[in-house]
Amino acid sequence: MRITLVPFAAVAFGLSLSGQALAQAAPPAGWTCTASFFDTDDGCDCGCGVADPDCATPAFASCEFDQCPDADGADTVPVEANPITCAANACGDGTIDGDEACDDNNTAPGDGCSATCTVETNFICERSSTTGFRRSLTSACRVVACGDGFVDGDEECDDDDVDAGDGCSATCIQEDGFDCDFAEPTVCVRVVCGDSTVNGDEDCDDGNGNAGDGCSAACAEEDGFACITPGAACVAIVCGDGSVDGDESCDDSNAVAGDGCDATCTTVEDGFSCPGAGGACIAIPAGWTCSDSFFGTDDGCDCGCGASDPDCASPRIEDCGGFDGCGDGEIDPNDTTQCIGGGGEGESEGEGEGEGEPAEGEGEPAEGEGEGEGEPAAFCGAAPSSTIPMAGLMAALVVVGRRRRR
Repeated sequence: MRITLVPFAAVAFGLSLSGQALAQAAPPAGWTCTASFFDTDDGCDCGCGVADPDCATPAFASCEFDQCPDADGADTVPVEANPITCAANACGDGTIDGDEACDDNNTAPGDGCSATCTVETNFICERSSTTGFRRSLTSACRVVACGDGFVDGDEECDDDDVDAGDGCSATCIQEDGFDCDFAEPTVCVRVVCGDSTVNGDEDCDDGNGNAGDGCSAACAEEDGFACITPGAACVAIVCGDGSVDGDESCDDSNAVAGDGCDATCTTVEDGFSCPGAGGACIAIPAGWTCSDSFFGTDDGCDCGCGASDPDCASPRIEDCGGFDGCGDGEIDPNDTTQCIGGGGEGESEGEGEGEGEPAEGEGEPAEGEGEGEGEPAAFCGAAPSSTIPMAGLMAALVVVGRRRRR
């Protein structure tokens, strides 16, 4: 769909925005498309009864826009040998159009693409090439067969053979004890606990098959351990060691409650902020109005929060790069902990929960000359001095449908 904004009076009186006469030539006799599409440097229009001067050559390959009636409904399409004319789309013409799922340049059944251009059972048809605005030329169809190296239909894998015991069975189902990738042909590897590689259903693999060291003999992560790096030893989760591991929410190097991190290292206590990697927690000062998790957590200088954030190198507004707690207001340049106008936590530059919403009214994609493509409106970008030498003119919205076929 092409949308062009044209001042109504300019159209009526044949004027440009500057008041000069429009230079577009009248289309010749036989032109069946919209007059404004002829020779306006807007792309090669085909199916219009007369060659468009915008076409680099009269050949089908130059066509950019399909102007044949109801072409998207598989009614007519430009004739490849003479693209100024239109012909009924037909199954078997080698071009996939309209509701056709395939077109293999014939109407013979049994080759994957039926006499009505639908994909036949147990076949896969792929579009082989594209040209101009035509969506596709000639379908290439093949039988879905286990062992051909292509993962098709209900196959879980296809390793280019029908041998069992190699990870992909004779019916192309992944075998137990193997892990198969998504390549074509599929590559399968045996899952071996203790080989330092996490495959299949393994949670961990510390390079051995021993239990009690964090990764069990079946390569499942054991309670009380954190297994982070495949092939490396797991670490015991110890509350109070200063490192946040496993299910810990904090670890301030002790197992004492009341200092920000509780005695089990699973809860950050109210009124505190604790480093994500471990370390001493910080008491939130009185007057802090933003989320506790923003205070002193090395996540950028948060401003407009009622108190100074330890992440700020200085009180200058230039340092504010984290959360903006001023909502609809502005950060006070003389005191970056405070706001001028507005109220409450608001816009964000990317941090955490509820720290901002995208601006409303940022526009919608332009409606274009076909499947989602848009063109700038006519006269957009005219010099500021261009005026219509006539008062009280109203703009009319001229909507003209055009189709670009792939």
